[in-house]
Amino acid sequence: MFVLIVSELAVAQGVSVGLILALAATSPRRSLMHLAGVLLVVAAVAAGFLLGAKAPWFGPLFAITAVITRILATAHTLSGHHTMRRASFRRRFVFALSGRRHPAERE
Repeated sequence: MFVLIVSELAVAQGVSVGLILALAATSPRRSLMHLAGVLLVVAAVAAGFLLGAKAPWFGPLFAITAVITRILATAHTLSGHHTMRRASFRRRFVFALSGRRHPAERE
């Protein structure tokens, strides 16, 4: 039961970090959003060290969930930009996966 609860918390925190970091690109307060995302990552790392051997999958679950959520949320936010408006979701997903800067960050 403990492992299930910890796993759910890791996934929930990973989703929140992924969304925060993905939406930071289009936010006028980018630095604050990035800081919030980094603080949540620090909290997850600290929780992982505190749980130790009791929950060995906490770190990998958190990291994988955060990365996947960030890529999907970035691909979704790209649909609102005029250069990517007509691109398919697959093309926006590949663009987000490539790691190139979000077009809104360049403006």
